[in-house]
Amino acid sequence: MTTCRLCMMLRFFLLFAALILGAMIWFALSKDAPVTAHLPGPMAFAMIVPIIGIPGFIVKYRRWRREQDETRS
Repeated sequence: MTTCRLCMMLRFFLLFAALILGAMIWFALSKDAPVTAHLPGPMAFAMIVPIIGIPGFIVKYRRWRREQDETRS
């Protein structure tokens, strides 16, 4: 089975997100308060997506625009 690079990245991301979510649920259900006190909250994990995604989009968009301008001239 052949897959594209984007599909492989998405599969890796979903696997990683599921593992992180499972770990957070497991730690939240345990009685060890010191362990859960050191973990960042769900909002911190949720903010990783826009913190990485927005600059990544801007860089790729600028690169694409530069390539479009080069092909026009």
